[in-house]
Amino acid sequence: MNEIVLWYLLTSRANSERRNVTPGRPLSVNNCKTTLSYQPTRIHNPMISILIPIYNYNIQALVKDLVDQLKTQPVAWEIRCYDDGSTHQWKQHIKTIAILNGVTYQELPQNIGRSAIRNLLARDAQYDFCLFLDNDSGLVREDFIETYLSHLPSKGLLYGGRVYEQVRPK
Repeated sequence: MNEIVLWYLLTSRANSERRNVTPGRPLSVNNCKTTLSYQPTRIHNPMISILIPIYNYNIQALVKDLVDQLKTQPVAWEIRCYDDGSTHQWKQHIKTIAILNGVTYQELPQNIGRSAIRNLLARDAQYDFCLFLDNDSGLVREDFIETYLSHLPSKGLLYGGRVYEQVRPK
């Protein structure tokens, strides 16, 4: 893979970031520097890797919703879920997602951290377009994937789509 194009969607309530992106200038995403270029043309029939780092969170509903939406789209896709050292009780619930077609589930023997797990997911991604989702994400729209695919640029970074709950977590 010559160039990985990051399609980064932050949805964690605990990690709020906002960045101005200038094409051709270095950008750091989770301590991983890259240079972005942007072409305003859209691509047809994209291939997408959805990458979800997991730590002590049940993502069964999220992954099932993603698979259901992806099956309706004319794209090649994969979902990679890597568990970053969750406790045994969480792993028992999470590992059932491995039976879903198009889903790869991998348990790491120990926690390697937020940046390293995302870098590992990106390195292992089968396709050039990567959608990062935090494990506490939820799909608030039935056309989530369709909407994002329709805005996918041929090169560059697409960032956004974050919705917060009205009541702040305690």
